[in-house]
Amino acid sequence: MLATEWTPGDVTASGYAYVVKRVARGRPLSEAVELYRGQKSDVATAPSVLHDGQGRSLTLIVQALDFFHSRTLVLGKDGKPRELKIPQKVSVAGLVAGQVVFSLDEAWGTCLPAPSQRRLSTT
Repeated sequence: MLATEWTPGDVTASGYAYVVKRVARGRPLSEAVELYRGQKSDVATAPSVLHDGQGRSLTLIVQALDFFHSRTLVLGKDGKPRELKIPQKVSVAGLVAGQVVFSLDEAWGTCLPAPSQRRLSTT
């Protein structure tokens, strides 16, 4: 996966990429398939892949709405991004033993105060 300036001027007002595409190894970038498109008004949109010590992985796309809020999407096995239902000031910090570790910059409901870290199973 790659987020870049696919065509001249195809960046956010902050100058960052907002279009994420899947690139096949050894193939030209012109053949890349779009997976997700943020908004030009966002700060940026970027892909990442987390790995744990047991060989599991989690593919994410983070859409930075501004410097403090973001949407986090998980790329499903079907290749479609699905938004994680987490607050916009909560970020994915890692993957440990199949558990997603979250970093909270604001309270998540009434039982999870900020700042703190929590984990959620991926299975």
